Amino acid sequence: MSSGQRISLLVGAGLVGLAGLGLWLALLGRGSAPSAPPPTASTAGAAALVEGQAISVADWQRTAALDQVMSTLAGQPPPAAEATLERLINEQLVLQAATAAGFQTSAGAAEAEARLAALQQSWGADAAAVAQALAGAGLARADLLAEVSQLLRVEAYLQQITASQDAAAWLAERRAQAHISVLADLASVSGRPTPEAAAPAPTQAAATVPALAASDLAALPAGPFEGQRAPDFELTTTSGEKVRLSDLRGRPVAVNFWATWCPACRQELPALQAAFLEYEARGAAVLAVDLREDAAAVTAYAAEFGLGFPLLLDADGAVANEYRVVGIPTTVFVDADGVVRARHVGPLTTALFADYLTPLLPSAPTSAAGPETPAPAPLAADFSLPRESGALVSLADYRDKESVVLVFYRGQT
Repeated sequence: MSSGQRISLLVGAGLVGLAGLGLWLALLGRGSAPSAPPPTASTAGAAALVEGQAISVADWQRTAALDQVMSTLAGQPPPAAEATLERLINEQLVLQAATAAGFQTSAGAAEAEARLAALQQSWGADAAAVAQALAGAGLARADLLAEVSQLLRVEAYLQQITASQDAAAWLAERRAQAHISVLADLASVSGRPTPEAAAPAPTQAAATVPALAASDLAALPAGPFEGQRAPDFELTTTSGEKVRLSDLRGRPVAVNFWATWCPACRQELPALQAAFLEYEARGAAVLAVDLREDAAAVTAYAAEFGLGFPLLLDADGAVANEYRVVGIPTTVFVDADGVVRARHVGPLTTALFADYLTPLLPSAPTSAAGPETPAPAPLAADFSLPRESGALVSLADYRDKESVVLVFYRGQT
């Protein structure tokens, strides 16, 4: 593996000008169950936590801006928001391991300048063009050099790893055992839609998502992103019941990936419980897929918070791997045909659940002439009765009231 390929594994095609070499490892692919979560740093201004270490909103936004600028210079489409997040997580995991190992590298400012010069040559852009592109995104050359310097350290440590094992497998193992929580709404932090294919925001979606013909449905590729057929899975609930996604065909489904150690998951629990209570009654299903924890821990947690929705156990992380989960919570919204219609990374609110699920609910039947108008309720029969004073009182005297309660009783005889 060349040095350029190693750095591209973590950076993605845009920054190195090489297409198709981005590292798309699943969050929880394999490995032993994670240990107890590490002490958590302050979450003020944090967009995500990787093993208790914060990735700030500012760092996330700066990295996303750098990815967009460099992709443009390289003539490549910018990476999706989740790809930028994944790169930051990969980078953080490698640097944490390097620090723990006491790893030192001789890479300095001169090497970073030399690497940047090589990148500029591969892009066919001079220093002025790069500076102009950076300035347009509110960045400076120093931001790019700092990023390249850090990635050179990442590259150097990965080179040491490859002396004894495959770097991609090593990183997958690190991710399999890591606690990674997304604290902020990915779309709001990045300013970009979360699905790989651009789509309208939920509030701009059509009132009802139209059903697909069988031939159109069969032609869709399988995958966890918008417009793809959701990968089928079967998992066991904490009570031992087996649940298969395809058995819910005909109903919209919200598949929420979470864990008891995740602070952002705890934050969205009230919205998840409210969505279950409201949308199950309206024909949708809400599934909470717990990552790599045993039934006893999840059951105790559910009892503590009074959770009523199905809690499925993804014991080895295989389903999270198939759904390309970068950090939790992540929620995938699947329509009644089994097609992914939206993907949300970060905690959800009650309003966002409504935005995502309402368009997927079955529409009320309508006639050819338009929506049916319900028939007016028949009026209660009028009557007149005397008061104790002898004056008559009629029910019609109260027609302007919103409601009237009649109490019939029998006095003593």
